[in-house]
Order: sequence, then structure tokens, then C-alpha cells
Amino acid sequence: MKNSIFSIAAALLLLFARAGKTQQLAYHYGLDGNAFAWNPAMAGKYDYLSVGAAFHQPWSGFEGAPAQLNAFFEFPVTLKKMGGGFAVTAEEIGASRTLAMVLAYNYKLRFGYRGRRQLSLGLAARYSRLDVRLPDPVVNAPDDPLIGLSRNAYKTINLGVGLFFSSSQEYFSENLFFAGIAAIPAIPYVPEEKISPAVHASAMAGASLKFDDDSWFFEPVVWVDYSVENLFYPQLSLKIERDLYYWLRLQIASNSIAPGFGYMVNLNDNTQIRISVSGRFFFGRLSAYVQRGMDGAVAYRSQPGYY
Repeated sequence: MKNSIFSIAAALLLLFARAGKTQQLAYHYGLDGNAFAWNPAMAGKYDYLSVGAAFHQPWSGFEGAPAQLNAFFEFPVTLKKMGGGFAVTAEEIGASRTLAMVLAYNYKLRFGYRGRRQLSLGLAARYSRLDVRLPDPVVNAPDDPLIGLSRNAYKTINLGVGLFFSSSQEYFSENLFFAGIAAIPAIPYVPEEKISPAVHASAMAGASLKFDDDSWFFEPVVWVDYSVENLFYPQLSLKIERDLYYWLRLQIASNSIAPGFGYMVNLNDNTQIRISVSGRFFFGRLSAYVQRGMDGAVAYRSQPGYY
């Protein structure tokens, strides 16, 4: 029984993204529009403007299950040269509430035939505020970090860095391969604080394959999150999109599967309102402790040169 509880706790820790001595970024859950909050080099990666909001509940089934609201804005600072993004996240998990803001910037190096390949160098600043409300905190030692935090707020500012490579800048008309790696927060220690941020790293690789005169996209992507005490959370995302109409996505993890659907409302040939919903279903030992999760998002997106 103890081994089962330990296994469940370890699996939840990376999803839960909070520990007694660390403040930690949650895993990436597959939304394209705010990926730069995990890797700043991905902000405005193909020069389109995107602004939207999302709701994310990793799982449900008990009081205090996590719930998250996001708002995001990504844009090209200068077409084909620089990109930027800003994201705000409000999250509630049991007695804790977190507000986080990420400001991302990147510079694109272009090389290869006619400068079609790009390598983006990203930098981010991240502010977070953790509020803990414990009416009767239970502590085991005089220096327990929960002492003094039971009715207080913990604030931190940290930095993030990232790289993103794409074999072509022509996302909407060419087959291409892409990959990225990042760390945010990138600084693991804040002097004179009882709780310090845990470094969160991520790596991803995928492809965008077009067929039927570029009217269909198929995108397989592998995304791996890494955090405290050597915890890895890999996910495989399979997405097929009918350009200007709809898309289907399936995310597969070691303990869950998440089918999703998206629909586009076309304002013109180059600007859409993109609406998506998905559910997450757990299997294995974890399914005995948690119930399904869900995501929903709406975003405005305009392609290069049309805003």
C-alpha cells in the first residue's frame, strides 16, 4: 500500500506542480498559443499574431483539484527577425493560489538556402505570487517552510531561456521539422527566502507535414517536461488539421490519453477565431485516485502580413 501511495504521489507531483520547498511550473498541456510560457524562443515562432484565453483542469474527482485560467498574446516584433509574447496564469490548488506572468522575447537567426531555416534565441522574465491559506498548518520542525506562509504570500521573479529551430519559416506551405529546448524558471535559488523556485526544463521535437495542395496538415510532436528530483513527463501529440476548417488532436502520456477537437471561424482567408476543447482520461494506478480532466480555449490568429 505504501508503494502504491508513493507511486501516485510521484505521478501527481509533476502535474500538481507544487512542493513544500519549491515553487514549480506545471507541465505543458498542448496548447499552441501559450507554449512560449515554457519556451520563450517559441513566441511568434512563425510570425503570426495570436491572442486568446484558456481553461485547464488537469484532473478532477476531489475537493481542491487544480484549476487554471490563462490569457496569452504572441506576436512578431519584427517580421522574420523578432518575436514576443505575454501570458498570465491564475491557478488554484486546494489552499494555494498562484498568479504568474511571463514576458517573452526572441531573436531569429536565419540561415540556409535563401535564409529559410531559423534558430530562435529566447529570453523570458517570470513573476509569480503564491498565496497559501492554511487555518491550522501542521508542521514538524521549527524551520518548516510552511511556518509564516499559512496566511502570507510568496513572490518571486525569475528568468527563462530557450532555443527553437525550424527547418523552414514557411509554416503554411512547406513540410518542416522543428525542435526546442528551454529552462524556465532557470535560476533555482532565491537568497533569503524560505521557498525557492524549482528549475523546470522542457524539450520538444516534431514535424508539420502538408498534403493535398497544403489543405491538410499532419503534426506529430513529442514534448518532455523535466522537474524536481529527476521527474520526467513525456507526451506524444498527434494532430491533423484541415486548413481553415477544423482539427483533431490526440495526446498520449504514460498515465493518460487526451482527445481533442478544434474548429475555426474564418473572418477572412488569413484570420480565424480558433476554438478548441479536449478531455483527459487516466488509466493505470492513477485512475483509481483521480477523474477526467478537461481543457478549453479560444484564440484569434492572423497570419503574416494580414494585421
